[in-house]
Amino acid sequence: MATSYFVADPSRQRPDQAPIAQSDRDALKTSILRLLATSPSRSITGQLSATLKTLVAHDFPENWPNLLNEVKALLISHEIREVGAGCVATVEVVRAFRCVLLDN
Repeated sequence: MATSYFVADPSRQRPDQAPIAQSDRDALKTSILRLLATSPSRSITGQLSATLKTLVAHDFPENWPNLLNEVKALLISHEIREVGAGCVATVEVVRAFRCVLLDN
């Protein structure tokens, strides 16, 4: 069975498609920035970045109000990997909203 973070129209949901449980979504949002900061390779960072973009596009700001504070904490860190994760997160937030602005 495939799982999806976001199902736009539940009435058109495929039989093999199930939305990810809210508890799992919350756990993902809690972990993803730390995972970015500890990513061992660029390919994994790329996958996490794409995932973060999806999370931001569907949950920020209503369901993830503290995201910007979390990103800010990474950007002002003294750990280079955390600053890098903060930069990646900033880019993904901008990308998510750039798409929204271009559609309007």
